[in-house]
Amino acid sequence: MTLRYRIFVGESKSFIEDYISSLDFDRKLVKYVAMVMLAHVRALESSGYISKAQSENILKELIEVIKTNGEKIYRWIEEKKIKFEDIFEVLES
Repeated sequence: MTLRYRIFVGESKSFIEDYISSLDFDRKLVKYVAMVMLAHVRALESSGYISKAQSENILKELIEVIKTNGEKIYRWIEEKKIKFEDIFEVLES
């Protein structure tokens, strides 16, 4: 997974990624963003866009993110050593 802007400009330097990333600031928001995504997943399932099995897998992960107040997702980011622009991009991944 790469930042979307790389499609247009190619690989960037780490200091650019660090400058544009809001992940440090997003720590306060991650739990709430996951709650919103949880509602979206339920809506997608009830509308028939994703299966119940897909929904259950996604919801399980989002609930873990919420329960850990985002620490699970930040550990995952560290393990993967991937640069992300913001918490929305991380959760979509």
